[in-house]
Amino acid sequence: MQKDEEIAKKNKLPGLFTKYSTTRAAVWAVAWPAVAIGLLRTALGQVDAYQIGRLGSLELQAMGAASFLVWTIYILGDLAAVGVHALCSEAEGRGDRKEIAKSVCQGLWFSLIISFFTAIITWPRIESNQDIIFLYLKLIGIENSYVTQAAADYLRVTAIFGTFPLAASAVASSGFKGIGETRAALAIAFGTVALNAILNIFFIQRLGVPGAAWATNLSALVAFFASILVLAKKHHIFILKYLFHSKNLPSFSSIIKIAQIGAPIASSGFFFSLIYIVLGRLISAIDPIFLAALGIGHRIEALAYSACEGYAIGAATCVGIWLGADEEQKARHTATTAARIAIATLLPVSILTLLFAPFAASFFSSGDIHVATAATNYLRIVALVFPVMAIDSVYEGSLTGAQRTLPALVATVIGSFLRIPLALCLIPYFGVNGVWIAIAATTLFKAPAKYFAFRTADIRLSSSGTTRRSLALSPSSAG
Repeated sequence: MQKDEEIAKKNKLPGLFTKYSTTRAAVWAVAWPAVAIGLLRTALGQVDAYQIGRLGSLELQAMGAASFLVWTIYILGDLAAVGVHALCSEAEGRGDRKEIAKSVCQGLWFSLIISFFTAIITWPRIESNQDIIFLYLKLIGIENSYVTQAAADYLRVTAIFGTFPLAASAVASSGFKGIGETRAALAIAFGTVALNAILNIFFIQRLGVPGAAWATNLSALVAFFASILVLAKKHHIFILKYLFHSKNLPSFSSIIKIAQIGAPIASSGFFFSLIYIVLGRLISAIDPIFLAALGIGHRIEALAYSACEGYAIGAATCVGIWLGADEEQKARHTATTAARIAIATLLPVSILTLLFAPFAASFFSSGDIHVATAATNYLRIVALVFPVMAIDSVYEGSLTGAQRTLPALVATVIGSFLRIPLALCLIPYFGVNGVWIAIAATTLFKAPAKYFAFRTADIRLSSSGTTRRSLALSPSSAG
C-alpha cells in the first residue's frame, strides 16, 4: 500500500483529499473519531468519579473541589496543542511532513516550558497562606481539613507531574489531527482510557484521591509514546529524529507562533469556566439542589458537546490543509460543508433530548423530583440551540485552521459574560429557568459572531505562499 505522501504527490492533492473524493467525506472522516475521543474522555471522568466515590463522600468532594484547577491545567496543555494542530494542517496542505514533525517538536518544547512554570507555581510552600493550591481551596470555600488535604494532593500530582504528559500527549495527537488521521488517535485514546481505568483500580485503592491523578499521568505518558511511534511508523513523521536535533532546539519565533494561535482558544476556555463559577453562585443562591441539576444536565449534554468538538476538529483540519495548499475558496467551502453536516447531526440529537429529557434526568437524579424537574428544564432549553452550538464550534474550528483565533476569543468572552446580566434579569421572572435561558440565549450571539469573523477575515496564510504546491484539482475534490 502506498504511503500517504506518495499518493498525494501522484494525484497532486493533499493526502486527505486524495483518500476522500468529497469535502463532506473528508470532514466526516476526521470528525467522527474526534467525537468518539471526546465521549471516551467523558466516560473516563465518570469512571474516575465512580472509583473515588467508592472511597466515600469526602473523597468525592475533594475531587470536585479540585476540578476547576485541574481543568485549567488541561487548558494549558491545549495551549500548545491547538497551535500545533493548525500548523500541522497547513504543512500537510503543502505536502511537507518534515515541517509537521518540526511543529510537533516545537509544541513539545513549549509544553515543557509550560510544565516547568506550572511546577514552580504549584510547588508546596512551608506557609499555607503562600501556597497557591491552599489559597485556591480556601477561596472556593473548602473548610474540611481532610477534604482540603486530599484535594491539594490530587492537584499537586496533576500540576507537578502531570502537566507535561498531558500536554505532550495532546500535542502528539495534534499531529494526527493535522494530517486528518484521527482514527489512529481514536485507537490510542481507547487504549489510554482502558489503561487509565485499570490503573485507577490499583492507584486509587492504595493512594486514595491522588491515585486517580497518578493513573491519568501515566496513561497520558503511554499515549504520548504510542502517538510518536505510530506517526513515525505509518506516516513518516519522525518526531524523535528532530526533537534533539541541533537545528530544532526550542525556537522562540516558533513557540510564539504556536502561542499566538493557541492562547486565544485556551483563554476562552478558561474564561468560560470562570463564568460558570459565577453562574454556580447565582444558582446556589436560588437553591443548592439546582447545582446538582446543572451537573446532570452537563453530563447528558456532553454527547452534543462532543459531537460539536468533533466537527470543530474536522473543520480546523480541512480548512488548514486547503489554506496550506493555497486554496482559499475551497477552505471557505469546507467550513460551510462542515457546518451543514454538524447541523444535520445535531438536529436529531436535539429532538431526542427534547423527547427523552425527563427519563434521562430521572435516571441520574436518584429519585429527587425537584432535581429531575430542573435538569429536565435545563436539557430542553439548551437542546433548542444544539444546531446553533454546532455552527459556533465549526466556525471556531475554521478560525483555528486559518490561524485566526483572536475573533473566537472575543466572541466567547462577550457571549459568556452576557450570561451573567441576562441571568440576573431573568431570574426574578423565571427562577432557575432564567439561568438556563441565559446559557442558551448567548449561544445565539456567539455562533453568528464567529461565522461573520471567518467570512470577513483574510484567511490566506502568508507564511507558505511561495512554497505551496501547485494543485491540479478535480471538481469532485471540493464538493
